[in-house]
Amino acid sequence: MTQPNENNSESRQNSPCRNTSCLLQTFSLRHKIGMRICLYGFFAIGIIGVLLESHLWGILYLLFMGTTAWIILNCFCSHCPYPYQHKTCLGMPFRIVTLFAHKDRELSLREKTSFITVLTIAMLFPQPFLYQRPPLMLLYWIFCLPTCIIFPAYFCRHCCFVKCPFNPQRRNRIKNRSSQV
Repeated sequence: MTQPNENNSESRQNSPCRNTSCLLQTFSLRHKIGMRICLYGFFAIGIIGVLLESHLWGILYLLFMGTTAWIILNCFCSHCPYPYQHKTCLGMPFRIVTLFAHKDRELSLREKTSFITVLTIAMLFPQPFLYQRPPLMLLYWIFCLPTCIIFPAYFCRHCCFVKCPFNPQRRNRIKNRSSQV
C-alpha cells in the first residue's frame, strides 16, 4: 500500500485525491491478489454449486454472471479513477476496466440501482442450490464474507474516489453541506 507523497506536487495535481485526504494512491499486490481470490472464489463456487444441482439453472446463472461482470464494469468500475489514473484495480487487471470510457462523475441513480441489484442477485441466487451442499456453502461464505466486509470497512474508507456512493468521505461532505444550509 502506497501513501500519497506530499512533496510531489505534480503527482498530487494530476491525482483525483488532490482535494481530499485519501490514503490510497494504489493497491499492493497482496491486496489485489487477496481481493481477487475472494471475489472470483465466491463467484466460481456459486456457479459450480448451481451447476451441480441443475444444469439449466447453472447455465442461466453463468450467463447472468457474465452480464453481471459487464454491468459492474460499465455502471461502477468505469467511474473509478484508479484504473485510468493510477493503472491499478482491486477486482481485475486494470486494462480490462480501461476498455470502457472513463466516466468522471457521480454514478447515476440507474447505475447505482443496476450495480446493487446485480450484486445482490449474484450473491443470493446460489443460496438454495448451495444449501444442498453444506461444504460448498461454507466455502462460498468463506470467500464472500471477506469481500463484503473488507471493501466497505477498509478500502472504501481509504479510497480516492469521493464521488462513489460507498465512500464515507462523500457522505461526510454531503452531511457538512446540508448542515451549512
